Amino acid sequence: MFKLVVGETVIPFETERDYIEDADGAAHQLTRFVAFGLSPAAGLRGVAPYVITSPVERRTYKLLATEALLVFGDIYDGDSRPEGFARVELDGVIYTLASFGHPSGSTSH
Repeated sequence: MFKLVVGETVIPFETERDYIEDADGAAHQLTRFVAFGLSPAAGLRGVAPYVITSPVERRTYKLLATEALLVFGDIYDGDSRPEGFARVELDGVIYTLASFGHPSGSTSH
C-alpha cells in the first residue's frame, strides 16, 4: 500500500510487482497498479479513500504516482538502480526513470 500526497490531497493506492528475467539474462522489476484511490490496507491505517471523478485528474495523479514509484523504489533506492531495472506499467505503457527525464539513460517507451 502506498499513498500519494499532493498538497492537501492524499490518494491511497496498491500495486503488484513482478520480477522478470529478460532474454539476455538480466532482470527487471515491473510494477502495476491494482487499486487507485482506495486501499483496504491504507484504510486500516486511517487513510481514507479518495474519490477521483475526472479521467484527466486520475491520469495526472497516476502519472505522478508512477514517477514516485520509480524514484523511490521499494526501499527508497529507486534512483540508485540502473536505468530500466524498475518499470511501471500504466495504461499499457511501460515507464522508466528516463521516461520522466531523470538522467539515467534512454527512455523505454
